[in-house]
Amino acid sequence: MRPDVEPDEHRKIFAASRFRRAAHVVILCLRMNKMMTLVFLSSALTLSSGCGLLVTSFEGEVAVDFEVNAEGNEYAETVTINPTDNDDVRDNQDRIKSGEIQSIVFSVEGVGAENRAAAGSGEVYARLVGDAWGPMTRENAVATFDDTPVEVGSEVTLSVTAAMLERVSGLVFPEGGPREVEAMIVGHTDEGPLVFSGRLTFRLLIEAGL
Repeated sequence: MRPDVEPDEHRKIFAASRFRRAAHVVILCLRMNKMMTLVFLSSALTLSSGCGLLVTSFEGEVAVDFEVNAEGNEYAETVTINPTDNDDVRDNQDRIKSGEIQSIVFSVEGVGAENRAAAGSGEVYARLVGDAWGPMTRENAVATFDDTPVEVGSEVTLSVTAAMLERVSGLVFPEGGPREVEAMIVGHTDEGPLVFSGRLTFRLLIEAGL
C-alpha cells in the first residue's frame, strides 16, 4: 500500500489494475480463438475437397428408347447408354471424381394396334461395349420388373439392390472416367403379339472437382 494514498483510493487503483489485466486476458483469448477458428476452417476445406480442390455434386439423367415388335410374348432389346449424352456429364467429364446410378426407370411411350399384351416382367442386363454377355439370370441382372402394365404412360422404377446399383455404376463410371455401356432388356408378357415403344431412364449422381 502506498503511504501517500488513502485506503479507499488504494482499493480503486487495485480494482482498476485487476480490470486491465482481465481485459488483456479476454483480448488474448479472443485472438487465440480467432486463430484456432481460421485454422479449423482451413483444415476442413482441405479435408473435404481432397488436395485443396473443392468438389461439387449434381444430378442428371440419360434416357434411351427402344422398340419391341414380337409375334410371341417374349422379347430382348439392346440399347447403348452413353453417359456423355448428358450435357453436364459431357461438360465436366475431365473433372468427374465419381459417379453412380441412383435408379433406373422403365416407361411405356407407345403401344401398337397389333399389341395384345396387358402386362409383362423381365430383367435388365449390362456390359461394357465389346464385352461378352454374362449368364441371363436374375442374379446377374442390374434391375428387374414384374407385372408392369403395357399401356401408354405406364412408368415404374425398376427393382434394384445395392449390389446391382454398384455393379452398373462401376461399369458406367469406372476410375478412368465415364464409359459407354450396353443394356439388354429381356422380358415376357401374358400374351402376344407384343408391340410397344419403351424408354429406360438412368438417373445419375455425379461428384466433380471445381
